[in-house]
Amino acid sequence: MSKTIGTVLVHVEANTQKLIDGFNSAEKRVDSAVSTMKKSVIGLTTAYLSFEGIMGGGKMFLQQADAMNSASSRLKLVTANSQELLNVQKQLFDIAQNSRTGYLETIDLYTDISRSAKEYNIEQSKLLTITDTISKATIISGKDAVSTQAALTQLGQAFTANFKSVGEELGSLRTQAPRVYQAMVEGMGVTSDQFKKMAEEGKLSNEIIISAILKAAKTVNTEFGTIGITVEQGFTQASNSTLRLINDIDKVTGASNSFANVFRDISKSLDENRNQLIDYGQVTTAVISKNVDNFLLFGADIKNTAELL
Repeated sequence: MSKTIGTVLVHVEANTQKLIDGFNSAEKRVDSAVSTMKKSVIGLTTAYLSFEGIMGGGKMFLQQADAMNSASSRLKLVTANSQELLNVQKQLFDIAQNSRTGYLETIDLYTDISRSAKEYNIEQSKLLTITDTISKATIISGKDAVSTQAALTQLGQAFTANFKSVGEELGSLRTQAPRVYQAMVEGMGVTSDQFKKMAEEGKLSNEIIISAILKAAKTVNTEFGTIGITVEQGFTQASNSTLRLINDIDKVTGASNSFANVFRDISKSLDENRNQLIDYGQVTTAVISKNVDNFLLFGADIKNTAELL
C-alpha cells in the first residue's frame, strides 16, 4: 500500500514539475511577445479607459456639440463670411426660440431654403422671414414634435427639387403641417384644388412658393400671437438654450475636436499594431492549449492519491 502511494506521489511530483516548467516556459514566451507591443497596448488601453470614463458623463455634451458643428458647417455653405455666419446663427436661434421650434431644425430649414433660392438673389432678411413664417405655421398646425420634424424634412426636400414632382412631399405637408400648406395656397391666391393641380402639372417653383409664403407672413404672425405655449414647446426652448451653451463651451474648449482626434488616433494605432495584437492572441491561445494536458495529468494524480488515502 505504502509503495503504491509512494509511486503515485512520485507521479504527482513529476507532473506537478511538468506543469510548473510549462508555465515557466509559457511565461517567458508571453513576456517576450508582450514586450514587443507593451507600449502600444498600454497606450491604447489607457486611451480607451480614459475615453470610456469621460464618455460616461459627457456623452450628451459630445453628441450635441457634434450636431451643432455639423449644422454650422452646413450654414457656412450659404453664408459669405464668418461674421455673416455668426449673425445668421444668432437670428436663427431667436427665430427658433420665438417660434418654439428646434434650433437644429430651424438651421436645416434655413439652409435648404437659402440653397434653393440662391439663383433668385433673395435678400437674407427675406429668407429669415420665410424661415420664421414656416416655423410659426408648424406650431399653429398643432402637431407634435415628431410630425413637425417630418413635415419640415418633406418641405426641405420639396425646395431641393424646386417643387417639381413633389406630390408625396406636399401630401405629407398637408397632413403633418396643414397651416404651412395653407399659407402657400393663400399666398398664391388660389384654392387648394388649384394648388394641387398646379403641382401635378409642374407649374410650381421655389420662386413662386417663396413669394407666396412672404405674402402670408403677416397673417401667420397674427395667428401665432394667439397660440399659447405648451409644455413640450417650453422644453424645446430649454433644449435650444442648452444646445447653444454647449456650442459656446465647445468653441472655447475644443472638446469635440479633441475627441475626434482621439478616435482618429485609436483607429490609426489599431491599424498599425494589428499584426502584433494578432500575434499576442495566438501566443496566449497556444500557451493555454499546450498546458491543458498538464492540468489534466495533475488533476488525475490528485484524484488517485485521494482514493488511495
